[in-house]
Amino acid sequence: MGWLSERAATPFAFCGQIKPHFLYNARITISALCDVEPKRAGDVTIELAHNL
Repeated sequence: MGWLSERAATPFAFCGQIKPHFLYNARITISALCDVEPKRAGDVTIELAHNL
């Protein structure tokens, strides 16, 4: 399981807990990964999308 899946029993349970700063931090993290680990950035982006 990925880092997001471990924090939520279901994808929909996680959606009710999202705060705006979480999405901002996720975007910054993915942006930083694009430079150093592009494959992982893609994986994290897909996982985030699946959990929204």
